[in-house]
This record gives sequence, C-alpha cells and structure tokens, in this order.
Amino acid sequence: MKSFQSQLVLEKVARNLVFHDEARLQKAANDSCRRSQEVLTAYNAAISHIRQAKDALATADAAYRDASERAKAPITDVTLNLTPTLSSILVTAALLVAGILAPPLVIRFVLYFILAPLAQRRPPIDLRPGAEVSYPSLIQASATSVPVTLEVDEELLVRQGFLQSTSTKGHKRTRALLDWRHPLSSLASGLSFLTRIVGEGETTTISAVRDPLAEVAVLDLTHRGACVLHPRALVAVVKKTDRRLRITSHWRLFSLHAWLTLQLRYLMFHGPCLLVLKGGRGIRVERAESGRLFGQDQLVGFSPDLAYTVARTETFWPYFLGREALFKDRVDAGGGVLIVEEAPLGSGRGGPRRGLEGALDVALKAVGL
Repeated sequence: MKSFQSQLVLEKVARNLVFHDEARLQKAANDSCRRSQEVLTAYNAAISHIRQAKDALATADAAYRDASERAKAPITDVTLNLTPTLSSILVTAALLVAGILAPPLVIRFVLYFILAPLAQRRPPIDLRPGAEVSYPSLIQASATSVPVTLEVDEELLVRQGFLQSTSTKGHKRTRALLDWRHPLSSLASGLSFLTRIVGEGETTTISAVRDPLAEVAVLDLTHRGACVLHPRALVAVVKKTDRRLRITSHWRLFSLHAWLTLQLRYLMFHGPCLLVLKGGRGIRVERAESGRLFGQDQLVGFSPDLAYTVARTETFWPYFLGREALFKDRVDAGGGVLIVEEAPLGSGRGGPRRGLEGALDVALKAVGL
C-alpha cells in the first residue's frame, strides 16, 4: 500500500481506472489487520487460560498439602492408641481360653488326687452268702467249641445261636425262660426261648457260630459252689432235671462303689451245675491272690468271698490325657477267683454306645445284666 501511495498522481489514477489497485490493496490491508487482531485476541485468551490453570494448580496443591497434614494427625493417634487396645483384646481372649480349658483340667486333678482316694476307702461290696463256698473252676481251657455230654437225669439249656451240633436221639424242646423267678432278667439278657436237650450219654457241641472271635468254656460249680456272674456271658447250663437252677439277686443301693461302677444289683449262680460261658478270645479263671485290678468290661464273674471295690487308676497322666478311666475295678480280702474275658473288644461290646442304645446299656448294667 505504501509503494502505491508513493507513485505519481497520474500513474495512480491510471492504475485505479485499469486495475483498481487502491481498492484491492485497501481490502488486503484491512484483511491483514483483522487477522492480526484475531491472532492477538486468541493469544491473550490463551495466556488468560494458562494463568487460570496455574492458579487452579496452585490451589489444588495447597489443598492437597492441607489435606495431607490433616490426615496424618488421626493416623498417628490411631497408631499410638492401637497397642493398648490390641493388648487388652489378647488378654481377654487368653482369659477366655483359660476359663474354658482350665476347669476340666482342675476337675481332673481334684478327682484323681482328692476324691478318688476318698472313694476307694469306703467299705467294699460284700456278697458272701454266709457259708463257706467252693470256688468255680474251668473243666478245660476255652476253645472255639466244647462238647457237652449229659449224664443220667441231666438236661442242657442252650441259648439261641450257640447250638452247633447235637445227637439225633436226644429229646429236644423249647424252654421259654432260664429262670421263672427272674423273668425280666432272663428276657433282657437273652436267656429266653432256650433249646432244652435231655438224654443220657448224648453229646452236644456248643460254639459261638455267629461270632468268629468268641470262644466258649465250661465252668464247674460243685454242690457248694457259687459265683457272681454277668448273664451276658452265659450261653448254656447243664443241671439236674429235678432241680431248678438257683439264682439269687443281691442289691447294693447304699454302696458308693456300686454307684461308681453303675452296677447296683448282682446275680449269684449256685451249684451244682455246669455253666458254659463265652467271651472275646476266650474265658480264663485266675486267682485273686492279694488283690487284682482290672477293667470292668473284662470282668465276667467272681467268687462271692471277694470284696469288690473300685480303685484309682495306677498312673495319672494316662487318665489326665483321657486315655484311661478314673476308676478300675478291684477285688480283695479273699482267696477266691476271677472269671475274666480275654478281649472284650472282640465280642462287639468295645466302646460306649450313644442315644437309646447307650441308655439301655447303662440300665442293664445297673441291674447286673
């Protein structure tokens, strides 16, 4: 535009007439100014946005620092106060655990060292009939089967499931109960619906045909013989046909030993007769000598001249750890014999049963069955 204005007047008039240079150049100048103004406006706006962003960033940074400072104080307080709180929780938990575990342990100490010695000093269970009796004895060692030969005027009563073989000539019939004077005891102990065999010289083989681990033995009770016996072990009886089997019942409701063993009644069998007994891995008869300790499940019977008591188990730690019962049975004060089952677990009675079966076992045990 400046170069156009510097030209001669005639030249500018001529170029305007021909090329319209002045108008064209003025328009170009105006456009250039307008674009420059737009660029300047955009630049100023960008600068303003940058400044605003910087201010916002500074404000945010300040807010972040302030928030950080405020957050550190509570965390520090919590950290400082956490230790006593955790310690109190641990102490409380330890006291609760000790409160749960300690009473059973203390009770075991008291039972073993205080109450058990006092209990075993109580008077024993005395079942002596008042007259001298002869001791029962085994005719032979226990075996998987035993033959029984009947003499004149003798009869054999056999429990169901133990009659292995018999003579074809002997007279046989069913007997409802072993002892009519003890009907409930006979029914509860399984001594009902017995097979009765009569016949001089007839031989019958008795065996636990349904229990592969059981053995049987023949116990001889002479004319003055007697023994306290658990009917659960009795499988057969040989007696005179004209004499009833004499069984007497002895209750001991006021004996502490009877309550500790949970056996309040004892059944005593009197001779003369032969008793066939069964037990896991067999039955043995041993002399009591100066006294014997044994597990109650092992005891099948004993001669009535023995004093029957309970005694504290020999060692403390097996009882403390729950591996042994507090009391064992003991016989003393006599020269009689014990009738012992070799392995009660083999006869299917090992371990306590629960529910109704366990309650029934306890009830039968209490009445000597």
